[in-house]
Amino acid sequence: MKNIIILAVTVISISLFSCKKEKETITITPEDTTGTLTLGFKAGFKEQALKLNGAKYALDNGDSITNVSSFKFYISNVKLRRKSSGTYFDVPNSYYLFDLANAEHGRVEHANNFHIKGIPANEYDQILFAIGIDNFQNSNGNQSGWLDPNYGMLWTWSSGYKFTVLEGTVRAKDSTSTQPLLLHVGNNANFKSVKFDLSKTVVLKKQKESTVAFWADINEIFVAPKTLALKDYKNVMGGAGATDAANNYVDMIKLKDVTNE
Repeated sequence: MKNIIILAVTVISISLFSCKKEKETITITPEDTTGTLTLGFKAGFKEQALKLNGAKYALDNGDSITNVSSFKFYISNVKLRRKSSGTYFDVPNSYYLFDLANAEHGRVEHANNFHIKGIPANEYDQILFAIGIDNFQNSNGNQSGWLDPNYGMLWTWSSGYKFTVLEGTVRAKDSTSTQPLLLHVGNNANFKSVKFDLSKTVVLKKQKESTVAFWADINEIFVAPKTLALKDYKNVMGGAGATDAANNYVDMIKLKDVTNE
């Protein structure tokens, strides 16, 4: 009988302890622990703002871009390095399309400022992303969001997406006439990762916004590590020409500024 009483008291004590612990459990919603990171992009030629339809841009080798009618590029696979631990936060589903036409005319909301919600509040001292679409998504055909084929960046299911598009007209240095420019770069081999060490740390606070501003310089597509003469690279839709352009434009995007709320 004594053993039965002791057992009953023990069960009651455990039950009360379990109930007490359950009541102390606090559910934290994502909004309580995350902020918004905005990646902002502007396009230019060297330090000059890039404009559609009319402006001319002189390359150092004597060639000139006489008109830009389209400039687009994908960024994807965004990662942030935590300052305290050196570990990375991978931004899920991070695929974004910069389109100069939309950015210039406001035809698509956030066409040059991509507001990424749900980023854990923390301090980040490095950002990584890729120019292009990774192999898995590049092989998946018609998709949604910024990968929607209506944005005009999908070739076919077999060849995937255009990573970068630059179109307009050019004039070679020894020519008196202009010719069409068609530069389309895709293919998994031209998927290029870029890394930026942040001299000013992203200090992302709960329910606040931090912005990282970038400058995309089309001059870099043609100058280094290989100088691309426009007479040879005015019509590129793959092959060695696309590889040369991709090897150059890995330096196209420059970090400009970090702002924290």
